[in-house]
Amino acid sequence: MELELHVVLFELRRVPVSALLRVVLSPRAATNPCETLDAWLPRMDAARATFSTPFDGAVAAAADADRLGWAFVAGYDAALHALDDGLAIRGLRTSFAVTEEGGGHPKALAARLAPDAAGTLRLTGTKRFVTLGTVADVLLVVAGRGEPRDGRTELVVLRVDAKAPGVTVAALPETPFAPEVPHAVVTFTDVAVGPGDVLPGDGWARWVKPFRTVEDLHVAGAALGYLAGAAARGAWSSTYRSELVATLCSARALAAEDASDPAVHVAVAGLFDALHRLAEHPDARWTSLPAAESARWTRDRALLSVASRVRALRLDAAWAALGT
Repeated sequence: MELELHVVLFELRRVPVSALLRVVLSPRAATNPCETLDAWLPRMDAARATFSTPFDGAVAAAADADRLGWAFVAGYDAALHALDDGLAIRGLRTSFAVTEEGGGHPKALAARLAPDAAGTLRLTGTKRFVTLGTVADVLLVVAGRGEPRDGRTELVVLRVDAKAPGVTVAALPETPFAPEVPHAVVTFTDVAVGPGDVLPGDGWARWVKPFRTVEDLHVAGAALGYLAGAAARGAWSSTYRSELVATLCSARALAAEDASDPAVHVAVAGLFDALHRLAEHPDARWTSLPAAESARWTRDRALLSVASRVRALRLDAAWAALGT
């Protein structure tokens, strides 16, 4: 697994960034509106097919989007592949199911994996707000296993077929921003789990914590890709576009780093500060784009502030770990 990760990082550094920048800087014909997720997913796959890394593919796809919601989908999907090349199975839609009724903290996770009388591992529990859960083929589920030790339950990540017996997926109401991105409540009732579907390593330290940083970087990169595409189509100022792609290069470099490194967390905080400044440019610029796209941007840009509290806590912990 470590060898696979090194191969991914090598590929990221080997591919010239100029190839990606040419895509996001090139003026394009007005993007055809993409109204549904079913229409966006194959278009996203086609846009990123020529890029060898998840980050570059997500940015290229987002530059071809007509709304921030589709950029988020590209970034989220890329993050799953970037966390580990074998985590998300290529060709299958994958969702990470962590949060429960009490939140996403380890102590709030009540889903459990335990053997039945015949020795078969069974998963029971409910996950709330599973992003893209309604279209997922595979669910990566965080669950507790065994008896607590020192007040802490061992957490594992399970790969579960979304259509397996005992899995129930219920769509949640649309969110106020990026309503095209679906979320779901997923219930697991004595779902059989094969030993090979229990991912190696600690579920929290190996998978959930790094994914939060990896997701932030890939979603930020995709958001920058979307803004770059909009700026190219709207012929926005060269100064703005230069700053935007410079920030994109920073995100790309950070995506190749260790997602658990406190120094990287400090840099990610700076990246999001820059992204917010770029996102707050005058709304008047959006008049150069279709009115419907401008309205969607006004509605959806709050998406960039989701999980800001978590990022702030992570930044405080990073500074503390660095002794500052």
